[in-house]
Amino acid sequence: MKLFCCRLPNFFLLTSVRILQITFVLCIFFYSCKAQYTFHFNDSILVITQNDTLPMAWAGGLNCPQFSTIDLNRDGLKDLFVFDKDGNVVRTFINVGSPGITKYKYDPSYEKYFPPLMNWALLYDYNCDGLEDIFTSNGNSRIRVYRNDYTLQNGFVFTLVADPLLSNEFGSIVDITVGPANLPTFSDVDRDGGLDIINFNLSSSILNYHHNNSIDSTGNCDSLDYAFNTLCWGQCSTSSFTCWDLGMSCRANTHPQSDTNSTGNMRHGGGTLLSLDLDGDGDKEMLVGDQSNYVTALYNGGDSLTANITTQDCTFPSYDVPAYINSYPACFYIDVDNDGKRDLLVSPTGNFVSENYQSVWYYHNDSTDTSPLFHLRMNNLFQNQMIELGSGAHPVFFDYDHDGKMDLLIGNDGYFSATGNYRGKIALYKNTGTLNIPEFTLVTNDFANIDTLHFNSIQPTFGDLDGDGDPDMIIGESMGSLVYFPDTTTGGYPVSYGAPVFNYQGLLPGQYASPQLIDIDRDGKLDLVTGNSAGKLFYFRNTGTVNAPVFTQQSNFFGGVNVREVGFVTGYAQPFFYDSAGSYRLFVGCERGMLFYYDQIDGNLGGNFHLEDSLFNYTYMNGYEGSRISETAADITGDGKLDFVIGNLDGGVKFFASGAAPVGIEKLSDIPISVKLFPNPTRKSFHLSLKKNDFLNPEICIFDVAGRLVSSTYSSQAEIEFNVSDLSPGFYSVKISDINGRTAVKKLIINN
Repeated sequence: MKLFCCRLPNFFLLTSVRILQITFVLCIFFYSCKAQYTFHFNDSILVITQNDTLPMAWAGGLNCPQFSTIDLNRDGLKDLFVFDKDGNVVRTFINVGSPGITKYKYDPSYEKYFPPLMNWALLYDYNCDGLEDIFTSNGNSRIRVYRNDYTLQNGFVFTLVADPLLSNEFGSIVDITVGPANLPTFSDVDRDGGLDIINFNLSSSILNYHHNNSIDSTGNCDSLDYAFNTLCWGQCSTSSFTCWDLGMSCRANTHPQSDTNSTGNMRHGGGTLLSLDLDGDGDKEMLVGDQSNYVTALYNGGDSLTANITTQDCTFPSYDVPAYINSYPACFYIDVDNDGKRDLLVSPTGNFVSENYQSVWYYHNDSTDTSPLFHLRMNNLFQNQMIELGSGAHPVFFDYDHDGKMDLLIGNDGYFSATGNYRGKIALYKNTGTLNIPEFTLVTNDFANIDTLHFNSIQPTFGDLDGDGDPDMIIGESMGSLVYFPDTTTGGYPVSYGAPVFNYQGLLPGQYASPQLIDIDRDGKLDLVTGNSAGKLFYFRNTGTVNAPVFTQQSNFFGGVNVREVGFVTGYAQPFFYDSAGSYRLFVGCERGMLFYYDQIDGNLGGNFHLEDSLFNYTYMNGYEGSRISETAADITGDGKLDFVIGNLDGGVKFFASGAAPVGIEKLSDIPISVKLFPNPTRKSFHLSLKKNDFLNPEICIFDVAGRLVSSTYSSQAEIEFNVSDLSPGFYSVKISDINGRTAVKKLIINN
């Protein structure tokens, strides 16, 4: 019997009858029709942990989330907009709770309406129209603002209105700067109805206050008219110690007398800010997070016009459990449980150095909205309802107990610990459902005791390497070595692994090795293909035997695959080969959050594979899933179509079921597309010509190379002109889709 083995699915464990069945359904999936298809996010598959069903199992995880509220479904309740700095990903949660009840449903259908965001993103209504606008980084330590132009007819449309946001500094127009580790605060500081800004200057340890002059100038708040009010709000500065230095000499509209504190030491590596009224006297206090790890509360002994910080709580809230996040805690003031009182959420902003699976500290407000008292309820809000594996998620379908149903194993980059070390593990979710209705139950979060090895970035693959009929395991890890685990069950199930063999066969596939066992040359012996952080693939051919493999390097640039984007040092290639009716196909996940899709592999192992699509996940799954995505696929619902599980840097996974209309995805370019796009390449505009009656009032979306929505519109016209002069030069994807499920995709190049 020919061996079929890869990261997923593991066909070699099945009987020959079962192989014929799977081959048959795959043929149906890939060749039954040539109609367009999509994969749909599906949260109906139950996931059970500790006898509880996770209500948001497939929400994708959270690492460094930033929270804002917005009414997404227009039902009068404020929903949650969550921007996660890890991966620059947006997640949207619909509020389905009631007064005093915290209950949200993850709904990714709203995420596509938000523009590409990076570093930080907060929603505030600056023009008083009742719609939350977007304040975010422009990637260059400046502020970018999008106005919310929602209408019933067009839905959400965000219009860029400032890039960068400017302020008048003593007669000179300057950029409002926000460092990469900083988070500014937006609030009506002087109570005149305008949205003011307080931020850390890039090179200062003091707080800059930018007053919104819109009310003063025009009598309304419909503009972004900012001017420096003071360069040292609160007359205080950061210290070289935990607390702040108070009582600085600083006058409005002037520079401070000194930018050093009383000790002469500076302690400014960035900080996060939240202005709110903590004591009910009508002026604003400040919650600050920085590298001290604690939140500091600065209490205003002045008033709304002239702030003067007179007291502080350096371990806020010291009257309860102090908020402690390893490096740069950020605070968010929102009503979590619909009781009319805003609560406090605290989460990290420091990537790769902070809590990752317990990183949303929820402090309930047990007092009033105007004079809050915060008490800790939990440190993993929402995360306790998800598959949450800390940082990184590398899923693999594998029938570990040989019951004919695919189980789900997920390696991770690591769980944060108090010592600052990350330790990777493998979580095992056993399929406790049926062949048609799967469900996954957590058996262990440390499969094969990987934790004892103290590795990071655990990425497993399975295959029979010693010819005894039992599946062995190889894992890749962050330093680039491969570790071999022989199965010791001698024909028994579930599998059990013996002592690991380190530095397996001396193979060196590069850092963050992502291995897959597969008979790529179809000689009946399992070969080894690995991705790595450089974004390329290594191919090790089995020049030994079925019982005693010898892996010999054939290529360090296999198939010409390189998913590292120009200008980036790393690419993090995550390969998944699968057999489609006798022809291999390849998906490769990468750092930038795209799935690359290749064909023309068989008979071409020494050449370059054909890149069929570089935006597969956004085009056919309608979503950007964050950075460093890993993919696995199998027909786990018994409908003859592949289902995908996608992991990401935030330590979560999402499940995608294939649509009702399958298609031969081995040649996407063979699908008839009745769309003409010209000129292409272009500089300022392009023209779309749609064949009459092919689309019913289509939505037309433009995605950037990271798969993020940069523009969208609806049109009932067959001839459409688009102005793209505001888009940066590069590669884009134009997607046309309508309510009947008809979809077409065109590539677009914008030149300088």
